[in-house]
Amino acid sequence: MIDRRRGDHNRLGFAVQLGTVRFLGTFLARPAEVPQAVAARVAEELRVDPGCLVDYTTRQPTHREHAGEIQREYGYRDFSEASAQAELSAWLDARAEQDQTLDWLVTAFEAAVQEAARRNGLAVELDGESRSPAVRFDQDLTARLDACLRANGLEPAAVGTAAGHDAGALAAAVPTAMLFVRNPTGTSHSPEETAELDDCLAGVRALATVIEELACR
Repeated sequence: MIDRRRGDHNRLGFAVQLGTVRFLGTFLARPAEVPQAVAARVAEELRVDPGCLVDYTTRQPTHREHAGEIQREYGYRDFSEASAQAELSAWLDARAEQDQTLDWLVTAFEAAVQEAARRNGLAVELDGESRSPAVRFDQDLTARLDACLRANGLEPAAVGTAAGHDAGALAAAVPTAMLFVRNPTGTSHSPEETAELDDCLAGVRALATVIEELACR
């Protein structure tokens, strides 16, 4: 769909609208005014100049026509429509360190939803989409990373993560460890994500040292 647009500004604007409606649940009134980091990232994928996005709304009907095309292609409905108000889909991403805790959380959630549906005379359908077991990383590899950090005057902290990292899948086949670089807010996968250069360099040095040691031993 993106490649069918004429001009880099239209391809970039169309792609931005594809992303914003998926993540925000709505089309922006001024799609060219997304954060600069967002425009730059999408432009990098399309290999176009991010600056051309300012031309996307020069012709006012264009972005509205594109929004309508996206809506039809993916079956998105405006919530003001009566048919959309009669049907609601929701997704719960539940995470916990222990399987027992996760089981309790999901069971409690399902019971609460069923009770709310009963009180309001609604029908509800619940279905589990996927589930990933907890993963423990290789102790020897983790110890090597810790030793590298301590050799550089840093005291590592063991941090659990509930995110679905690729390393969790790889751990079933090969020794795996993860090295997290701290950031001030903990924000991830966002334009606001940031980390100090010194912290990044400390992580790179530790990783490089471990790789060199493993490769040469």
